Amino acid sequence: MTEILKKLWNGHYSLSKSYWFFGNIIPLIFFIILISLALLFQENALDALLNQQFVPKGLYERVTLLFIIFLFLIYSIISTVGIWRSANHYTGKRYWSVIAKFAIVLALFTYLKDIFKFFV
Repeated sequence: MTEILKKLWNGHYSLSKSYWFFGNIIPLIFFIILISLALLFQENALDALLNQQFVPKGLYERVTLLFIIFLFLIYSIISTVGIWRSANHYTGKRYWSVIAKFAIVLALFTYLKDIFKFFV
């Protein structure tokens, strides 16, 4: 596992694999796991889903969700750097590397907007 992440961090995967698999498929899996656990840890899952207010029942549930969020944050940093470096190594048509980098910057602004909205 560490070799895969090391190879990703250094941008040694192809741009398409870095962007689509490590930048989209794996985060989707993280999201599905996180939402599934968040719903599992709710007293009334339907209300939580409809109101988008997820409040875990107890300490164990909160720690579990925070741990998964922390893992996702670490993974996001590794995959973002890896996609950027893979775009730097890309030898095909230049616009693909530019589009990949633009998508990274756009995602960063989206994350910052969501964090700002959550805390303010």
